[in-house]
Amino acid sequence: MMADLLTIFNTARGLFPGTKRGLKTEFSDFKKKHKDWADCVELLEPAILREMNYKRMLRSQKVFCPEWPHFRTWLNQRRWEQEFPQIKKEKTAAGRRCPQCERYLDSTGRCFCGYSSEREF
Repeated sequence: MMADLLTIFNTARGLFPGTKRGLKTEFSDFKKKHKDWADCVELLEPAILREMNYKRMLRSQKVFCPEWPHFRTWLNQRRWEQEFPQIKKEKTAAGRRCPQCERYLDSTGRCFCGYSSEREF
């Protein structure tokens, strides 16, 4: 049983793209920090995959995407329980840049500098 949980934990740890420490250290800290660790181990891998997909979508929409934390931080903050908002698809202005400051226009065609693509019409 313990060996199976360690294997599941190691699979999730290996999948995690951020900085990690050794397997024994991470697993020991995880068990100390969370009393329900045995129930949580199987939730780690799907949560990491879910977050990877979310970050991939953020990058594809050219939206700010935070870096991955250290694995220890991810575990200590129980980020496998994290819920992600829906990402709205960009409309007509997607990928267009402001002619004044070169920033990306938002979905309404406006820029932080005050430029609006509506002025063009």
